[in-house]
Order: sequence, then structure tokens, then C-alpha cells
Amino acid sequence: MSGIYLHIPFCKQACSYCDFYFVTRDGLIPEFVDALVQEITAVPAGDGSPFPGDPVRTLYLGGGTPSRLPLSQFERIFDALNRHFDISGLTECTVEVNPEDVTTEWLSGVRESGVTRLSMGIQSFQPELLEFMHRAHSAPVAHRALENVARAGYTSFSVDLIYGCPGQTDAQLLDDLDRLLAYDPPHLSAYSLTIEPRTRLGKQAELGRLKPADDETVVRQSRLIRDVLSANGIHQYEISNYARPGHEAEHNSAYWSHENYLGLGPAAHSFYWPGAGLEAVPRTGMKGEQQPGMEGVPQPGLKKEQKVESQALRWYQPADIHAYGRLARSDSYRTWLDRVLSGAQGYRSGETSATPSGCPASPEAKIPADSGLPASSGFSTGSGFPAAFTAPPDGLETEQLSLQSLVGERVMTGLRTRGGVNPDELASRYGHPLTPSQRRHIAEFRKRGLMEPEDPLRLTDAGYDLADAIILRLLD
Repeated sequence: MSGIYLHIPFCKQACSYCDFYFVTRDGLIPEFVDALVQEITAVPAGDGSPFPGDPVRTLYLGGGTPSRLPLSQFERIFDALNRHFDISGLTECTVEVNPEDVTTEWLSGVRESGVTRLSMGIQSFQPELLEFMHRAHSAPVAHRALENVARAGYTSFSVDLIYGCPGQTDAQLLDDLDRLLAYDPPHLSAYSLTIEPRTRLGKQAELGRLKPADDETVVRQSRLIRDVLSANGIHQYEISNYARPGHEAEHNSAYWSHENYLGLGPAAHSFYWPGAGLEAVPRTGMKGEQQPGMEGVPQPGLKKEQKVESQALRWYQPADIHAYGRLARSDSYRTWLDRVLSGAQGYRSGETSATPSGCPASPEAKIPADSGLPASSGFSTGSGFPAAFTAPPDGLETEQLSLQSLVGERVMTGLRTRGGVNPDELASRYGHPLTPSQRRHIAEFRKRGLMEPEDPLRLTDAGYDLADAIILRLLD
């Protein structure tokens, strides 16, 4: 298995821009850890299951803020993971932290548990921007936290930066970058501020009290970040991520390339594709139904009645700490996991109807921002998991993904990375070669300097500035 994500939902306070699931009641931590340990042990063990018997490569504890956990509770989680999974060969173990929480003692303690990498939410050093974002730390606290990281002996860490805030100047952004570079960060994630509907900023925008930064400013600041970091040996490898050579985040690549992973904790999601890595029967188009040819001659695409050789299942934990606790402790959840992760091992595609029951799409389910994946909403168009496997217990949402849905995700996430996506992979792994229409778009993008001239399909710097529009054009 590629990795395990654990969602730790506790925060000191609500940031004005955040729409991830969180709670601010630290008194619930012991009860939550009890439930998380229960869920860890609910994952089926034995030769029939693909996960406990398969060494885990990466762990990622996100949130929320995992640094809200006392060391004793943190150690309970790692003890359960060590007992139930093979994590002896971890290549990366990341924990998200906030500056106001971390002491040298805490950082050293989690390092002894096996943490090898930190991801710290600095966002900015500017007092007015920190207040605008309703962050709990100040600039001096952020500096002290970064000094503690060095004292605790971490050589691999990442810092988060937010740009594109209303009123944020280029001079402020340059000052933030200069301050961060003084700590020689191996990795940096830079996110353009997104104003989500169900947030404090979203409410202000709805009432007309807040005007988002214009696109020109956002693109200019994105280029500024790229240029400054590149000049300091920190290169962009994904649209929001920059790293020194050898410090690229391994865990996120699982989301981007459709490797199997587990998500544990409230609002977490998991992905399981029994046929991952196996060749599919090639189709002639990526969109379904029929695709127009170069001269307008219809060509056969993936029709709804056609069967595909492999499908994936994504499932979502409830975004509620109490509902999550009930689910994690329930026998029905253990039974469901056992049937999906063990029973599907002996299941051959083509044994069920094309539209399985009990498998609702879940477009509203929250997927972490660093995953790069959309909350896809399409039902399966071919056979895959038996309906009995996918009918979830109360509180759990499931989504069955056809190759057609998966290939769209792969194009989207692949083009966000410097590695791009290879058309041969789309044909062999997903059964969807490029359509004539897509080839024409690609030729146009290359002519305009938005894509590199040779395969794999990769965006240039100019293409990154228009990434969303390019991806939409290819998937339209």
C-alpha cells in the first residue's frame, strides 16, 4: 500500500478561510483517539487483505492540527499503527503542525515515535494578514517555531504560504519569502487564497464586504513565488508545491497517480483499485458515448453498456466527530471493510450489473486540498465491485469510479505536476487513448508555448498560469 492518511480534526480556533472539518474542543481528544485506534484495528488483517500485509510506504497526519495532541495520545496512535500495519519500512512520515503548538520537547517526542517530516502552517509573517486569516500565531511565534524545528533535528520539513489575499502587496509577499528562506526550507507549499462559501471569508464576500484579489494579481504573485524560490534552488514540481531535489513530498504522489491508500479519521477518504497497474482494454476516446473523429466521422467511445476490466472505490468518513466515533466502533463497519478489502481480492470484474446499487456519488464530500483530487460525482459506467461490497454502513459514503472517471482525474492531477502524464499510460492503464479532439487541443497548446513539445504531456511555466483552463479544455 502506498500510504495512510490520518485526519486529526482539532484546532485552536477557526481560520477565516478554512472549510476543512475541524473541532475546537480539546476535551474530546481522548474519546477521538479511542475511536481512531478502533478504526485502525478494524482494517482486516490476513493474507486476503491488501493493506495490513502490504508494507506502508508513507504516513501523513493532517487536520485540523495534529500538534494539538498531547504526546501521550500521539504515542497511542503510533502504537496501534505499529501493531496492526507493517510500517517498518516507511520512507516518509509527515505531521502537520501549527507554530503556536510546537515546543522542542513535543517535536523531539514525535520524532522518537517515527515522524521524519513536518509540515508547518506559517501562511504569512505579516500581522495584518495573520489577523485577516484569523491565525492563532504571531510572526515572533512563527520564528520561534521554525527555530524549534532546527533544534529538534529535523532535516526534512515543509512550510505553507498563502498568497492572493485581498490587499496583499508584492512587497509583503517578498518579505514573507525572505523570512522563510532564512530557515533554508527543503519544501514549500504556496496556495492562492480560495474563498469558500461556508467560511467566515465566504460570508463576508456574500455580503459584499470583501472583494477577492483579481486574477492578474494572483498570477503575478504566483510567478513571483516561482521565480524567487527557483533562484534559491527550490523548484516547482507541482502547481502548489516546491522542493529542493530529493525533498518532494512522497505521500501526495499516491493521490496524484491513483495508488491505493487508506484514510482514517473523520472526513478522511480512502481509495482502493484492485486493478491498479494492470492494463485495461483500450478504448478510442476518453469521454464516453461517441467521439467525433478528425473529419467528423463518429468513432466508438466507452458506451454505458460496455464493461470495463477494473474499477476503483473511494469511501468517505463522516465529517462529524461523534458520527465518526459511532462508525469506527461499529461491527457493521468492520464487516464492510472486511468484505471490500478481503472479499474483493477474489472478485473478477464482470460478475455484476453495470450500475451497482447502494453506491451513491458524493460530490459534497470533502477531499483535502493538498490531494489535488476533485470530489467526482459520476456513477460507475461498467462493472466493478459487487453491490453487496459497496453498500456502506450508516455514516459512510462510497463512490464507485469507472475507468472513464479515473482517467479524467489522472489527466487533471498529472498536468498539475512537472512530470506530466504520458498518453501511453492513459491508453494502457485506463483504456482511454487521446481523442482526435484532444490531440488538436494539445497541438494548439504546444504551438502557443503552453505545453512542452514532446510527450509526456507537461505544462510550461506559461501553461501553469492557465492550468485550470487547459485541463478543462482537454476534459470537455
